[in-house]
Amino acid sequence: MITEALIFKAIVTTQEIDFSFWALFARATLTVKIVILMLIGASFWAWAIIIQRHLVFNSARRDAARFDRAFWSGEKSLEIGLIDDFGEMKSVLKQRFGENVKIKEFAPKKKLFGFSNLFSGAIDIFINKIEERISFKKFGL
Repeated sequence: MITEALIFKAIVTTQEIDFSFWALFARATLTVKIVILMLIGASFWAWAIIIQRHLVFNSARRDAARFDRAFWSGEKSLEIGLIDDFGEMKSVLKQRFGENVKIKEFAPKKKLFGFSNLFSGAIDIFINKIEERISFKKFGL
């Protein structure tokens, strides 16, 4: 009889305990509250850094794309006289050799499943590593 009353009392008391975040925070000791507040602050700080870096990288990416377009167009260089009008090869060739000049364009070779760049890149990395090791051994490093 006594055990059933204790079990019933234990069940009733556990149902009355509030396990919400605010209730647990309110019952926590001062040390736990400080740690929780520090973790929340660190989380906001980390997210602020992440968002700031995202904005900076997007801005840098846009600036780099704008620079690439301006650089590779060559318009400014042509305006200030650093280059001649050699941007369009066909028009320059026709101007120099006449309108009857025949221009043949060559397309790049087709790649087998697109793996040739992968293999050439791997070979370049391998050669660079070998050259690096040779130069290190040359100086005794």
